[in-house]
Order: sequence, then C-alpha cells, then structure tokens
Amino acid sequence: MLLLQSLTLLVCSRLASADTTFGPQFWFGPLTTDNIHNYILEAVTTMQLPAVPNPDIMDRHFALWPGMRTDNYRASGWSYGGDLIQTILSPDGITHGGYWNCGNPSEREDQWCGFSSVWRCDPPESTSCGNLNGAGAPIDGDTAVEIRYRYDTGTRDFTQTLSSGGKVVSTFTRALGKAINWYLGVECWDCVGTIPDHSYVGTTITLQDPDPEWDRYMLAWNVSHSTPFTSDGGKNWHIDWLHVNSEKFPKT
Repeated sequence: MLLLQSLTLLVCSRLASADTTFGPQFWFGPLTTDNIHNYILEAVTTMQLPAVPNPDIMDRHFALWPGMRTDNYRASGWSYGGDLIQTILSPDGITHGGYWNCGNPSEREDQWCGFSSVWRCDPPESTSCGNLNGAGAPIDGDTAVEIRYRYDTGTRDFTQTLSSGGKVVSTFTRALGKAINWYLGVECWDCVGTIPDHSYVGTTITLQDPDPEWDRYMLAWNVSHSTPFTSDGGKNWHIDWLHVNSEKFPKT
C-alpha cells in the first residue's frame, strides 16, 4: 500500500480558497497524473446521509461528496489531475460559485440539497474556478442515495447520476477526460460546528484494464473502512463499507 502523505496539501492547493478547510478523506487511486496508464470507467457507491445539522447550532456551509479527478489538464502541466467530478450533498446547496440549487435553505431545514457537479478552472492555470452543476433536489436526512459516475468510451463523456428512492434526481454529462482516482471529501467553508459522521456502502470501482495491485494507491484519514478486494484480477474493486468520522470546525 502506498501512503500518500501529501494528500491534504495537494488537494487543497487546487480546490481551496483561503476560507476553505477539508476534513476526513479517503483516497483510492493514483494522486498525480504522472505515469498514468489506467483509468476508472465507472464508480458507484451508496451514501448513507446523516440527519441535517440544526442551523441554530451550526453554520451549515459545508459539503459531503465522493469525487474523481480527471487527466484532461496533463498537457497544461497540472500534475494533480484536471476537473473534479463531484456529486455534492450540502445543507445549504451553495457552491463556491454562489449558486442556489434547491431553493431557500430556511424552508427545508431538515433536508439536504443534492446535485451533480464539476469543479474546474478555466483556463486550468488560472484562479478562475467554479462549479458547473446539474439540477438540485431536496433530500431528506437519514436516507440513502446512490451516486454513479460512468465514462462513455465512444463519446468520451462522463455522466453523473444521483438517485434517491430509486429515482434519478440529478444528472450531469460532460467531456471531462478520464478519471484517475476516486476519493471522499468533507469540505467546509467558513463553517462553525461539528460535521456529522456518515457512511458509504457497496462501493465498486471499475477500471479500464485489470490491475491486481490498484489498492497500493490508498490513504485514509479519519475514515475507517473495510479492506478493498477484487475477485476478477483487478478489473472491479469493491469496498463494502467506509465510515467517515465526525469532525469539528474550525480546526484548532
């Protein structure tokens, strides 16, 4: 197993503004695009959402998401990957771009806002970055949602789907390059309070080519998990469960 000790620094260097902090993380796949010869064709997981934190005791500007970095900026010199595919669950539904995706948060205090999204910088070397979003949907707390990312080798599009109660509630399709890794994020911008623990079950990562040692690229920080395994020589990797621990912000 390769422990990617510089994970938090590298992720934050691309995503974060001065007021953004990252909590627990789990990383599965190479950190950089250097010497990449394999890619993720599909990733599916089920997130068990916690109850929505009470706005009276927590500033709720935070987001929970599983994400995948792509390789489409390699020619521009980025070694950390390109666009970030990230279906987001957030209490207030506000992204870095300031968009409201599910209506007024004060009218749905017991619901999450779920939406498919891509974080990108254009041009990649600039600091002009923001989210491109699919439609948002209010989702009750203490429920399970399925998040699926699928690459079309013909069109070279990535399609995200967010499903709740067996129905697709948000989707977004765009040509984004190939995905080099899959990871979990807890992202906080100017939030105060404790982001609750939550879990993922039934995660499957499908690779372009079998790699029986893909699990050498793995790091977990404040996340417990079952042992990743493959039963077909590394074409499909499975993680039965991941538990993301709660964390208090701001960090001290």
